Formats: sequence, structure tokens, C-alpha cells
Amino acid sequence: GLIKPESFVVTYGESGSGKTFEALYRDLSIASGQDYFGRTTEQGLVVYLAAEGGNSTSNRVTAYRSKLFPNADFVLVPYSMDLLNPDGDVVGLIGLIKHLEDMLGKSCVKVTQDTLARALMGGNENSGEDLGLLVANADHIRHSIGCTFEFIHHSGKDAARGARGHSSLKAATDTELEVTANSALHYMKPTKQRDFPLGDSFAFKLNQVEIGTDQGGEPVTTCIPEETECDYSKPTSKRPTAQEQLAIQTLEEAMRLHQQPPPREVLNNPANRLNGSRNVCPVSEWRQIYVARKAGDRTKPDSVRRMFSRHVDTLQVKGIIKVFEEWVWFLKG
Repeated sequence: GLIKPESFVVTYGESGSGKTFEALYRDLSIASGQDYFGRTTEQGLVVYLAAEGGNSTSNRVTAYRSKLFPNADFVLVPYSMDLLNPDGDVVGLIGLIKHLEDMLGKSCVKVTQDTLARALMGGNENSGEDLGLLVANADHIRHSIGCTFEFIHHSGKDAARGARGHSSLKAATDTELEVTANSALHYMKPTKQRDFPLGDSFAFKLNQVEIGTDQGGEPVTTCIPEETECDYSKPTSKRPTAQEQLAIQTLEEAMRLHQQPPPREVLNNPANRLNGSRNVCPVSEWRQIYVARKAGDRTKPDSVRRMFSRHVDTLQVKGIIKVFEEWVWFLKG
């Protein structure tokens, strides 16, 4: 009910939205035959063309395999592909996929190109002719293999207008998926379906994991998604409630008393997008001040703890704070 076999898919989002994290999670779910957000998958070989990301994409695949998908029929191809020009890589790519099918004894059910721009090789995203040729070549690949083909793409300058580039891309798309981020939460929702109804949206967090050490002995980390129950279809007001204002005030007090430069584990997490100029505070110090403040209004201790946890979640959804492990900081100001 989300992606039809042998269809044409485009997933798009702004930089930092988590679109590659989501696409890899979905592709490895398919490659392993595991459920994706409660949806069953048709298992088969997935070939992921990672023209962007370099080592970071390899690190993510390593983490996904070790933590979530140990038996995935998944091949990462970490090279740029020219899928536009007649003398480009289309024929060679088809040959590579068929060789992989023979070698692994598996049929390829999906090919993903990350990103569309890196496959365009000198073409113009705003040109109907160039995008028409790119789509035609993608169709040639999926019809020759009998698989779904997906482009990972970027939003335009006006994110509300969807994926950037000529409108012929959306016209050719069977399923279009948008990935967005709001503080600690990331969302995926279908914005076009040719054969299925629009409806379901999915939310996930990115959790940092360690996958090894570098030559200097420093930990190498990346993130893996964790599905959440947050309902994207019911957007929350950005304005804090009166109770959330109290939580903000106590965090401001905790920051004045206990702020410090972010530790290495916070800075090294790519999902945090935090530099050393913004200070952080231990969540425990914030919680202590909040509990002490609430003690005066005779609220039961268990209720206070639940209220605090709820404020931590809602203030992140509203884009006011960010929490990572046991650290918290304001996103603005």
C-alpha cells in the first residue's frame, strides 16, 4: 500500500531532513524481508547507488546491518553514475545488476539512486528535456531489470512547493515521498500516489550508535532510525502552553547555573548539527529545578515526573529545544 513493485519513486527533503537515513532504512527492510513501519515487504535484492555521502553512507549501512538487518540482500555501490547521457552508465549499470543477480541468486526488486542531481551529470534540473531523458533512462533500467527505481532528491528553495526541478519529474512519478525534520523527530509522508490512497505518515528518531574506532582510536559513530508513535497528521501549535512556559523558565535557570560547552559525543552526532558556540546543560539539572518548582503546588511526585517527560517531548516537537542522551540545549536564542 505504499510502493508498488516495478514503479518509479521519488523521495525528497531538505538537507538534514533525514531522507537518506529513511531511504536506507526502507531499502534494508525490503532487502531483509522485515516489516517497514508495520508494513510487510517483498524481499529481494536492493542495489543502492550512493553517489553522495561517501564514507558516511557506508557507516550507516554497517550500523543498520549490525543492529537491525543482519541478513539483508543489499549491495551498496559507492560511485557516481551518469544516467543522463547516451554514452553514460545506463547500459553498464544494467549489466552490473544482472551480474549481481547471477552471483547472489537473487532477483533485484529495487534500485535507488542517491541523489538525482549526481546522476544528471551536467544536465539541468529545470530543463524538461534533460529531466525527461533522465526519467526515460530510469524507466529503461527498471523495465530491463523488472524492479522499482527510486531517486533521492532535494526540496526546492520553497520547501512548500515540493521537490526541486522541472514539473515533468512529478508527472512521471508513481509514488512521491517527503521527508521533513522538526527538532528531534523526522517524518515521512506520501505526497503523491498513482495507485494507492494518500494517508499514512511515519515518524522516527535518529539514535547514535558506535560502529568502531578510527586510526587514532577515536570512536566512529553514526545514527539509526527508531520508529515513534508521534502522529504527523495532528500538527502541534508552535506556541508553548502555560505549563510548557514553566518548563522553559526552569531550563533557562538550569542553563544559567550549569551550562557548559557540548561534549564530544554531542558534537560528533551528525543529527545534532551543533557547533561549539552553543552551550548545553545536563537534563538531570533541569529536571531537579523543575521538580523543586512544582513541589510547591502539591502535585504528586509521579505526576511531576510524567509532566516533565511530556514537556521534554513537546518542546522538541515545537522546535524549542533539542535533547540528546542526557544533554539539552535551546535551538534558538
